[in-house]
Amino acid sequence: MEGLMDLTIASVTHAGRRTYNQDMLLVEQIPTAAGRLRLLAVFDGMGGMRAGDRASELASEVFLEQLRVKLPTLEPEEFVIRKALAEAAIKAHHAVFEEGRNEPAKRGMGTTLVALLEKDGEFIVANVGDSRAYLWSPENKTLTQLTRDHSLREEAVRMGTLTREEAEKSPIAHALTRSIGSGAPPNVDLFPEPEGWLTMPPGGAVVLCSDGLNDGLEDDEIRDTLAGCSDATTAADYLLRAAYHGGSRDNISAIVFAHPEYQAVDSPTKAPPPMDEDEPATDPGLLITPKQPPAKPKDHYSWLILLLALALLIVIFVAIWRASQPVHIAPPVVNQQQVQPVPQPTPIATPAPLATPEAGKPETMPVDPDAATPLEPTQPATTPPAPSSPE
Repeated sequence: MEGLMDLTIASVTHAGRRTYNQDMLLVEQIPTAAGRLRLLAVFDGMGGMRAGDRASELASEVFLEQLRVKLPTLEPEEFVIRKALAEAAIKAHHAVFEEGRNEPAKRGMGTTLVALLEKDGEFIVANVGDSRAYLWSPENKTLTQLTRDHSLREEAVRMGTLTREEAEKSPIAHALTRSIGSGAPPNVDLFPEPEGWLTMPPGGAVVLCSDGLNDGLEDDEIRDTLAGCSDATTAADYLLRAAYHGGSRDNISAIVFAHPEYQAVDSPTKAPPPMDEDEPATDPGLLITPKQPPAKPKDHYSWLILLLALALLIVIFVAIWRASQPVHIAPPVVNQQQVQPVPQPTPIATPAPLATPEAGKPETMPVDPDAATPLEPTQPATTPPAPSSPE
């Protein structure tokens, strides 16, 4: 076909351990004045419930449409392709953003994007978010990440705020700093930088993938898989299965774009176990313990939660017990002070107690011998003087 090398392409996508598959793949050809271009792209949707797959679906439709409108009448030069990729990504962003703003259930939805436009074995890559492009070179058996992740994790590593190990354990690991459809229009990274073309090495391959793939596989595992596979279809299938059994917690998608001479350069890669299609999925965002290793981490955390709950109950019980102790001692004192004023109205007929200026003292206090002396001058006032005169 004019303008196209005889390259082989294999694409795979799977929901993984999630209920819905929010990834979207494009494998298309676009006519231009100088022949056809090959377009490959991976969109990884994000958003509550079904909003993520709508975001990736809409973005892929608008992105492809814009390239089909712009490229056919233009010479596919480097600067033309770069401009067309960036403009198509921004158009896709505005379309997703507007739909999310107009429909509350979809508000905040978005998607990542990694795309490749190829002409005669040379290509340019566009990237927004944390979906990746890798280049496999069999000559020196190297795997090179062509793109940069637009995530808080990668930003922290690049700035030196966190080490790679610290960033991997951080709860902000997958938070994106750029996306299609969420927030302000993103800057679109184009590779190679700042200009030029990337070249497919003889026998090499390019892998475009969502982060579900590298969530379950380290880069050296991706490299070893590509080195031991004999064709693009086998490589794509093995990468998918290996990522799943490696513990990927997300949708898994990959496009393997291979040179015609691509073949195994190491001992054949051992086929990963088949994926269990009958394994029940969970709600989006929830995790299932990977089949390998076994569910020991799950049991460990269950026991830890149980012990923490038991310790909390003990602390609460001790606190309640301590708080209850003063209640048995304090009531007699409190009740005496509260009850003492109540009997005061009963000795209204007795003048002496009523003459006492201290209203709150008990009536029995003058019985004290020490207190009787200061009260003696008041006793004659209680004896009427009139009857003594007649005698």
